[in-house]
Amino acid sequence: MRSGRLAVVVGAVTALALGTLAACGSGSNDSAASASSGSGGSGTTTTLSLAHPSPVVSADTSLYFSTPESLGFWNGLDVKHDLMNGVDVINAVALGKDDVGIAPTPNVIDAVAKGTDIQSIYTIYPRSFSYPAAPENSNIKSAKDLEGKTVAALSLQATSAIQLTKASVAAAGGDPSKVQFVAIDQGAPALEALKSGRIQALAMYTGAYANMKTLGMPMRSLQAPQLGKLGFSFTLIAKPGTIASKHDAIVKLLRGIAETYEFAKANPKAAAEQWLKDNPTMKPANLAQAQAVQGGVNVITGALKDAAPYTDGQWGSEGKDVVQYTEDAYKQAGVVQGTAPVDKLWTDKLIADANNFDHASVQKKAKAAG
Repeated sequence: MRSGRLAVVVGAVTALALGTLAACGSGSNDSAASASSGSGGSGTTTTLSLAHPSPVVSADTSLYFSTPESLGFWNGLDVKHDLMNGVDVINAVALGKDDVGIAPTPNVIDAVAKGTDIQSIYTIYPRSFSYPAAPENSNIKSAKDLEGKTVAALSLQATSAIQLTKASVAAAGGDPSKVQFVAIDQGAPALEALKSGRIQALAMYTGAYANMKTLGMPMRSLQAPQLGKLGFSFTLIAKPGTIASKHDAIVKLLRGIAETYEFAKANPKAAAEQWLKDNPTMKPANLAQAQAVQGGVNVITGALKDAAPYTDGQWGSEGKDVVQYTEDAYKQAGVVQGTAPVDKLWTDKLIADANNFDHASVQKKAKAAG
């Protein structure tokens, strides 16, 4: 159940120009004791805490944040959202503060390589979605041109975006140490910073770039070609022990996310409208409602391209060969330092159950939403 805390958090984020927000604690797992079943069919409600790597509920992140609940896909679950900086998610899950977390895979790989007891259980983006980009009308044509420039990431702790940008610079024959990084949020703050010349490029992701296009500044990808072939980009993680002890509830969490992506694929406009209905403070004051909805559609459509089920047609799925290829490429590019055995890093044992829903019924619901 989404509480008023979400609206308060989002309002505070907007008022602070979307600066870094400390974690809004969901409490320990003692306060999130699980009922015997996550099905909701018997009227029981199961509580799960979900750690998020950002306090911002953008159109794409709403697909695994506010929208599954609003559409009724999490009925029987009381999802407590714990908002924090990206690198803190792994510790929150590993230490048992949260049941499940959402994290960039480079951070997960390094953590598992060091022996941290976590495992990826669902891939939100089975293809590469984070890369550097510059305005199409700028004189920055390749990643090498970022030498001596200032690049904005969502956070200086957004290590995967920064590291992947450095890797693209190096692959293009440039010196990554000559690139300066600052923290600026996506959307209007990034647009203003680019227009003022305070920054010259972004180290963000597909949805953020779709948003920039909506705001009138299309971006040019500067990603090294070899890094564009990566997958396994952003995953949900949990401790193996938690997967076993809260199996049904976690499956319902994942299934609700899969159903939401299915809904959004069938009707991205309805998904964008639901995002703004749930998070009205995310509508830029200078945009009409129809423009804001279209901006959400652009972001969601971009996210769906990166989230498309590439393995066995199942949402959240990823092939072990892709996981291995991605880890090897990250290591070669200097994005990760350690080596994590694929079987410890990734499990697909929940994917079939997560996709076990009436796809036609969800599509019908989406089309009926207008």
